[in-house]
Amino acid sequence: LLAFLLGACSSSPKEDYNIDNIVLQLSETDSKINLSELVDSIVYIPLETNEQSLLGDIDRIIVTENGDYLIADKETASGVFVFDSKGHFLQKIGKRGSSPSEYVKLEDMSYYNQSVYIWDSGSRKILEYSLYGEWKNSYNFNYMAYSFSCVGDNEFVFYCDYVPNKELLKDNGYPN
Repeated sequence: LLAFLLGACSSSPKEDYNIDNIVLQLSETDSKINLSELVDSIVYIPLETNEQSLLGDIDRIIVTENGDYLIADKETASGVFVFDSKGHFLQKIGKRGSSPSEYVKLEDMSYYNQSVYIWDSGSRKILEYSLYGEWKNSYNFNYMAYSFSCVGDNEFVFYCDYVPNKELLKDNGYPN
């Protein structure tokens, strides 16, 4: 048993590799950043709670140019909710279902030019709604993504991670 342990713990000679070590000069002391250096004030806005506006988890918050809050709850309420700057509930945008104007699995939300976009990873489509909740359009895609952003009229950027998107396969690997 002793011979086995000594043999298992011994190391073989290391090969000589040409490795350059790069030393990053990080702060030698703990530096403290006060929040007051970044913002002037903090305001808490309690959100109105009623049967139509119950949230579980908040996955994304977007503030529109007029001060409304778009809040996405992917799992618990599975919806996008709009609150005004005082926290009053205005409306829910979209709903679960299988019609062209409904989503199967809300994965992410984006906002651009007075439109709210919902990425439906279950149906692999983006749904476009007005800020008031009216369905405008759908955009179909052949791949999966975890996150996206609308960056222009009918222009989207996706974050696909390493999910197996056959359309994106290159050199036996999937792009990030």
